[in-house]
Amino acid sequence: MRLSTVVVLAGCGRFGFGEVPSNEDDAADPDAAVVTLECDPNPGPDTVALFGFDADLTMDASQQQVATPVGAVATGSSTRCGSGSIELAGGHVRVADSPGFDLDEGSVELFFRAPTPALDQAILSRDANGTTLHGHFTIGLSVEGRLWVRIQRMGDLAMFRCTGPIPADQWMHVGVSFGPPGLRLWLDHVEQTGRFVDLFGSTQDCSLPHTFGIAGNDNVLAIGGSLVLAADADPAPTPVSPFGGSVDHLHVRSTWRDFSRF
Repeated sequence: MRLSTVVVLAGCGRFGFGEVPSNEDDAADPDAAVVTLECDPNPGPDTVALFGFDADLTMDASQQQVATPVGAVATGSSTRCGSGSIELAGGHVRVADSPGFDLDEGSVELFFRAPTPALDQAILSRDANGTTLHGHFTIGLSVEGRLWVRIQRMGDLAMFRCTGPIPADQWMHVGVSFGPPGLRLWLDHVEQTGRFVDLFGSTQDCSLPHTFGIAGNDNVLAIGGSLVLAADADPAPTPVSPFGGSVDHLHVRSTWRDFSRF
C-alpha cells in the first residue's frame, strides 16, 4: 500500500505527522483495513449515530437518529470514506434531538475538508443562546485556520481544545472525547492543546481541565453551522457561521475513545 505523508501544524505550535491512505491503490492492498478502521461503516454497541453520507444523506447506519438536509446540501464527489460525502455551501443537515445525545461521556469523530476560511465557521454544533443549560457543544474552524472544540456547562466557563493552523483543501480526521477522563481533541490522531483567539477577541486557553459531557439540553445537532444564537430546544433552528466545506463519516459514540490509535 502506498502511503502519502501529511504534515500538520498541531497543538498550536507542535508539528504532528499522520499517515493517511492514498486513494490510488488501497483497494487492492489487503493491509488497507489496518489504516482505514476509522472508516468502518458498521455501527458498534456504543454507536449513537453514524452518518456515512454515501447513497442517502439522511441515513443513520445505526437507525437511531433522524436527519434532514436544509438548503444548499449535496453529495460530494470528493470523499474520504465510502463512496460519498456531504458538501455544504450555506446549507446544513439538522439531526433531531434524541435522548441518545445526552452523553455524560462519549466521543465524536468525523472527516472534514475546507478551503481557507474567510470567516469563522462551525462544522458541527449542539448549542443554544444562553448559559442556563449544560452540554453546549461545537466544533469550528477559525478565520485564522485553526480547528477548535468548545464545550460548556452551566456555571462554568466554556472550555476549548484547539489546533494550530491547518492546511486547506485536504481531508483531515477529527476525534473529540469528553467526560470524566477529560475533554480532548485529536487531529489526524495527534492530540492538540494550546491557545487561540476566539470570535470575540478573547484568548482561550485550550488546556484547562474539563470533565463534563454534552448532556443537559434538548437541542438539535446541526452539521454545517453554529446554533449559538438558537433558542433552547428549537426543533428547527437557523444556524449561523455556515461551514463552506465537506464532511464525511460522522460517528457519535457513548464511550470515551483515545483517537491517537486507529
